[in-house]
Amino acid sequence: LLAVFSAQKFNRESRMEMLRAPARFREFSSSRGKGRNRDVRRCAGTSVESGVFEKKYNVAHAAYIHVPFCRRRCFYCDFAVSIVGDNKSRWEKEHYKYLDLLLQEIKATPREYASKLKTIFFGGGTPSLAPPDFIKEVIAALRSRYGIEDDAEISMEMDPGTFNLEKLKGFIDAGVTRVSLGVQVFDEDRLSAIGRAHSLKDVYDAVGTLERAGVENFSLDLISGLPSRKHK
Repeated sequence: LLAVFSAQKFNRESRMEMLRAPARFREFSSSRGKGRNRDVRRCAGTSVESGVFEKKYNVAHAAYIHVPFCRRRCFYCDFAVSIVGDNKSRWEKEHYKYLDLLLQEIKATPREYASKLKTIFFGGGTPSLAPPDFIKEVIAALRSRYGIEDDAEISMEMDPGTFNLEKLKGFIDAGVTRVSLGVQVFDEDRLSAIGRAHSLKDVYDAVGTLERAGVENFSLDLISGLPSRKHK
């Protein structure tokens, strides 16, 4: 649900020190039981239990929020997603059920593991299926728990066909400052072949919506190396 990260680059000496540390400090990326939150927080290279790493490594200053819902699963996708179809009332219902769990996890992560956040990234899944109030509540919870820098970049993955101008403005009002648009390919047949839920028209409409909303900081997510694709 939530991961907090430090930009600290471990050198060879610090990696060896971590390997020599007691096993309880070396566990990493477990997703089982009560150890999950503790292990995710160890990404920051700190330990509230003993303070072994607190001085040597930076605390986290970035947060990744996983929003797992998609209209359908693309044929190439192996991410952790939950399929909600095209029923918009179901989109809202599922997101608010998930929100309760996400807020609990944010609350359960000690403040000692993160300084003011400089980067927040909403990935998925298809975060743009969420209602803007969902994004607003998550950002508010992160701000309350860790603090957010005034110039923080708050990015959100969005898919064509999942938002209009009103909804996009809602995301911007909630605090989103950058958009990663999931185009994948500018070819109608290939969009269908890889199982994307949007059309080529949806792509151009989405780019136009970003422009009308005044979003200047955005990127297009593209896939290279598709079968039968000629490289130029």
